[in-house]
Amino acid sequence: MSAILIEFVLKHTTFIKEAGGYQNADTRDWDQFENMELVHAINRAKRAGVLDAEMAKRLDSFRNTIRNPYSHYNIKKITYGVIGPKSEAGKHDDWGGNRGRFGG
Repeated sequence: MSAILIEFVLKHTTFIKEAGGYQNADTRDWDQFENMELVHAINRAKRAGVLDAEMAKRLDSFRNTIRNPYSHYNIKKITYGVIGPKSEAGKHDDWGGNRGRFGG
């Protein structure tokens, strides 16, 4: 959820900056920002003077290491190397012998 907020704030701030302030913003122009990928939003914010080079670099790292893997998740990549305890099929005591209304 925080990744969505960061992306929105970046796009909104750039939108307002390029418009010359809230009073000049034309909401019909928002669609181009709404549909913009984050990498393009970062570059556009940098060109507009919203981000300096260091912050643009940090946001790009955030995009690659945190946002993209989870926003465009690939369960195989996210869980790579995660190993659960070995169990024998049908020998789980956690149901207490009664699966209740969910069957069993």
